Amino acid sequence: MAAHLTLYLERALMERFGLTEVKHDLLGRIQRTAKTQLESCIARYGGAGASAAGSG
Repeated sequence: MAAHLTLYLERALMERFGLTEVKHDLLGRIQRTAKTQLESCIARYGGAGASAAGSG
């Protein structure tokens, strides 16, 4: 079950933020980041579509 959830989360992040891969350290950063700061966290990581993705 946990593996399926992780794969789903990775795919969702890749689609939403234009990431080519999602590494464990990014998942850790996201876990420690407030929802309001999520886009800037991923943009610092290298997400191409972070600013255009919206908060939806």
